[in-house]
Amino acid sequence: MVEFTVRGEGEFALKAVGFRMQGDRVVLTGEDCPHIGPQEATVRVAEQRVVAVKVRAAEGPGTTACLLQVYPIAGGSGVVLGVGVPVYVTRAGTEQIALSIGVLPDGRVVLENPGNTLLRLKGFVSYVEGGREVQRLSVEDYALLPGNTRVLNPPEGIGRGEVLVYLEGQGRRWTKRGSYSR
Repeated sequence: MVEFTVRGEGEFALKAVGFRMQGDRVVLTGEDCPHIGPQEATVRVAEQRVVAVKVRAAEGPGTTACLLQVYPIAGGSGVVLGVGVPVYVTRAGTEQIALSIGVLPDGRVVLENPGNTLLRLKGFVSYVEGGREVQRLSVEDYALLPGNTRVLNPPEGIGRGEVLVYLEGQGRRWTKRGSYSR
C-alpha cells in the first residue's frame, strides 16, 4: 500500500494507465494496470486528503510501468490539467541495471537507461584540453527512469579536447571517454 496526499478543493479522479519512456517523452500505451489501483476511483477533497493506492507485483518477470493520474473533475467547460506520478513495479530478482553513455562531437553527453529500474546517478563530467581539466560538471542525485534518455550540455567556453564521464549508482560504476570540438 502506498499513500500520497491530494491537495485542493473539489472532486478528483484517480486512474492508472500503462506508459513507457521514449527518450525524454512519456508515451501512454493504453494498457490497463490492474496491479496498481487506487482504493477509490474518485475522491472529494477539502484542502488535503491522504489517498491509498494498492500496489502488487505484476505476473511474470520484469517491470511494469504505470502512470497514476490525478486530475480534477471539472464542472462546466474549460481546460483541466492533471498530474501523473510514475510507478514502476519490478518483480524481485528480475532487475536489470544498465546505463548507456554516449559522447557527441560537440561535447554533449547522452545518458540512456535501457534497464528496467530507476537509476539515481552521481559523479562528474570532466572536459580536458591540452592535458588539463578546463571544466568539471558535478552530477548529483540525477534520476533516470527506465527507457529514458537525457542530455547533459557542455559548459560554455570549451574548445577542443576530451570528455571524461564517471558515474555511479545502484552499486555500479560507469565510465566513458570521448572527443569534442566546438
